[in-house]
Amino acid sequence: RAELDRVLAAMQRLPEADRAILALAALPTPHDLIAAALDLSISAVKVRIHRARLKLNTLLAPPGTIP
Repeated sequence: RAELDRVLAAMQRLPEADRAILALAALPTPHDLIAAALDLSISAVKVRIHRARLKLNTLLAPPGTIP
């Protein structure tokens, strides 16, 4: 439960667009449906998911480490 709370707290620190794309990516939703819902290309969806995950990993990394 503590790990979940830590991840949720880090998610709240992300910009809204990053939270939204990560929430959609966490569901069993194909990238083409996410792209249609957000009016983006599939490539843009993949890039945004990747970048949002990098930001989240940075927030979750212990201080002084590189994720």
